[in-house]
Amino acid sequence: AQQMQKEMSAVQETLKDLVVEGVAADGMVKVKMDGKQKLLDINIDPAALHEELDVLEDLIVIAVNQFVIKSQDKTQNRINAVRGSILGNIKLSGL
Repeated sequence: AQQMQKEMSAVQETLKDLVVEGVAADGMVKVKMDGKQKLLDINIDPAALHEELDVLEDLIVIAVNQFVIKSQDKTQNRINAVRGSILGNIKLSGL
């Protein structure tokens, strides 16, 4: 249990170094955030500025939501890797 807690703390620490990008409308809007979901950068193509305000807002929402999905997947993969390595080292008698 202590080993798992140590490994999970390490995963949490590495999440700050994870950079994930969310993209909308073929790159018209891009957001970059770290694994702890801190916004690092937002890039709006000048062509997107010619869109209606509500369209631009929608593109930003799409990009952020895409980031959230990617970030959750990457985080879960890291957690699963830690769980797998720890559970792989556990020997269960009778199995």
